[in-house]
Amino acid sequence: MTVIWVAEDINKDGTFKQTKAEVLCTLSCLLFIKHYYPTFKTIFFVDQYTKQYHQPFGFLHLFDEVNDTLLDEEVADIDRKVFWAIGKIRAQKHIKGPTLTLDLDFRLFNDISKFGVFDGDVSA
Repeated sequence: MTVIWVAEDINKDGTFKQTKAEVLCTLSCLLFIKHYYPTFKTIFFVDQYTKQYHQPFGFLHLFDEVNDTLLDEEVADIDRKVFWAIGKIRAQKHIKGPTLTLDLDFRLFNDISKFGVFDGDVSA
């Protein structure tokens, strides 16, 4: 199982921001996955703007991988203001399943295997 998070500045201008609670949710969720599912691979997909934004928090090294290239590639004919989640779809396409995609502001509190999220190739 591969668990992914995706943070992209769709404007590509450094305006991406999260609340402190959202940053803590990302970190907490990562630590939850590392603790309860230590064999799962964790990947954080970022563009250069969101990588720079997250670096001062000091937890990027906790992910098994930080992919900082995919989201910087140009995508033709996509209006990111309308279809802002294209980064998530591109990241999911990049990873061979099974894959669990978690939002940056999502917080896990319990064993999620009992909800069947690991029964398919992709869960979000």
